[in-house]
Amino acid sequence: SCGINAEYGGMPGLIAVILRRAGLERRSGNIEQGGDILKQAIENCRGRETRDFWIMKYVGYLQYSAKDIPAARKFLQDQIERNPRNKKLYVRLLDLEHSSDTNFPNTAGVVTVFNKALTSSLTIEEKAGFSHRRLTFLEEFGDNVTAIISAYDDHNKNWKTVLDEKKKESSLPPRDYKRRDNYNHNRNYNRDR
Repeated sequence: SCGINAEYGGMPGLIAVILRRAGLERRSGNIEQGGDILKQAIENCRGRETRDFWIMKYVGYLQYSAKDIPAARKFLQDQIERNPRNKKLYVRLLDLEHSSDTNFPNTAGVVTVFNKALTSSLTIEEKAGFSHRRLTFLEEFGDNVTAIISAYDDHNKNWKTVLDEKKKESSLPPRDYKRRDNYNHNRNYNRDR
């Protein structure tokens, strides 16, 4: 949030004022005006971090305050078209589709978002993560065995090696080039005491 505050001239209170104004409109029954305040904040911001912040606030407002899931979905899809390399937008759209129905996730909508992410210009590691999440989702909520098997085969063929390599890299201990120097320094330090 440091970047967000810096964009508003180092005035963190301004963000709170905008959020409070939107909340006041919502509590007064002016749902559309509250949304307009947040949408204007998106249009007036400059940095990506700030833009993402306001997009998430606006989508949450549409989803929970305005109870307009189709508008939230359309807005996020438009934002993804505008910035297809922004992982946060795909994740938020997945969350929207997953929680849009109170009884059961919108399986077709969730899978559509996963497939869109997998064909996007995200990094290969991000796509591999989405592939794994798609497979897990289908195993938990999918009712089409063919779709689960297809996702499993696609994941193993195209994405599993990426995740395995990433896991292997993260399990290697970091190289400490100064370790020997640190050891000698500590030994000499303790000896002098």
